[in-house]
Amino acid sequence: MRWTRVDRSPLWGDRLDSSKAGPLRYLLAPLLLYELVCYTWRQDVTEKKARPWIWREKLQARWRYVQALLCYLGPPSHLFWNILPMSAWVLAVTLGVIFFEKYTGRVLDPGNVSYRAYRSVQFVVSLLLSMRINRGVTRWWDARNGFRGAGSAVAALCYQCPVWGVDPAIHACIRKWGIAWHFALWAELNGDKRLDPRAEALFDEEGLRDYYSYSKGRHLCANMLRRLIQEAVEVHTGGMRQEMFTELQSSLQRGFDSMSQCNRISQQALPEALTMLSSGFLSIWLLVMPLGLWESSAGPVGAFVMMLVAVLMLACDELATQLENPRAWPEGLRWKLLPVEVTLQRTLKAAGSSHLNLGMVNAVRERERAKMAAEAEELKGLGSAQNGLSAHIAAGKGEV
Repeated sequence: MRWTRVDRSPLWGDRLDSSKAGPLRYLLAPLLLYELVCYTWRQDVTEKKARPWIWREKLQARWRYVQALLCYLGPPSHLFWNILPMSAWVLAVTLGVIFFEKYTGRVLDPGNVSYRAYRSVQFVVSLLLSMRINRGVTRWWDARNGFRGAGSAVAALCYQCPVWGVDPAIHACIRKWGIAWHFALWAELNGDKRLDPRAEALFDEEGLRDYYSYSKGRHLCANMLRRLIQEAVEVHTGGMRQEMFTELQSSLQRGFDSMSQCNRISQQALPEALTMLSSGFLSIWLLVMPLGLWESSAGPVGAFVMMLVAVLMLACDELATQLENPRAWPEGLRWKLLPVEVTLQRTLKAAGSSHLNLGMVNAVRERERAKMAAEAEELKGLGSAQNGLSAHIAAGKGEV
């Protein structure tokens, strides 16, 4: 299971902070301390931008060492929670070796064969984990750029319309279908059958009925944008119609490419054989570890060290598994690896206010024209002065 909330613990939420809890919250002080350290003081940079104060006070402060020690507990990945079953198996095998040698007086591997075999494959385990994490980070970065690029393409398309003088009615339709296009991508990636309420609010009942009657609403949005671009070019009265069509179409194509990249990543996992080999190799390696490293004099300390090593190695495998699927998990098992909400809100704000760009562009252009006219008058005056000076020099035969 994967939790979602970062500001509050999913186990008790904000119930301990309410006035109804009364003296109970003082009895549960360790839980509040855990929430303070692992939730309140931890910055989730996957859903928020890393501003300068976040770098300075969160990500690069000395406090990061404490957070690094507790990185297996709490968000954003809840690694320890997800690796509990396999860690329990390793602990069970370790305890089994302890009790077997203690109560039977026999040594499982007197020749240390398992120890030599264990040492010989350590490099393979490290190589497999490094490869999986590297590939997972690459897929996460591609998915992040793809989802953000889709929103940027929609915003660019909406901002270009006022500059090219697109009809306001057509521009309003482009804004509506462009925003719905990006939200439709998220609904498809997330497996939702309905759009986000913010996108549904852009349509009337008939428009929503048309959208949901289409096999894939995202394709309907794309086709509508194609048609609107064609209509905008057809009714354009100025010159450079071909250039206008090329620019608008290029923005639309960038959106297509970004959305295709997101779909490829979400629908095509890494080869299952690689994942199974890596996880299986690590699991077997950890289960055999007590046989290879155990000594009769180790005692409880040895069991603790083996459990610690198992947690460290399994956490790497769990992180690689989560990175291989960079999109959000279905509702209830969601762990957001991408800044989805920030990106969607940015698209909604940028595209929704792009019609205001026309007034700003016109105002800036008028000021620039006034400045250019003033500079032209000044240069004209300088030119007249130079002509008069030349005539004076000519009349005086070179003497001033």
